[in-house]
Amino acid sequence: MRFNDAMPRMRVDPESYLVEADGVVCAAAPSAELPLTQQSGMDFSARLY
Repeated sequence: MRFNDAMPRMRVDPESYLVEADGVVCAAAPSAELPLTQQSGMDFSARLY
């Protein structure tokens, strides 16, 4: 991102995990799907030793 010079002041509440950027709450809904997690080794339930 060549021309991205934004430097927002970030604040994270350690108790509620609320994240703010320049005083604006950053919220996102939980993901319903996690595509490519098994192919990329992120499936920790089936470890091969």
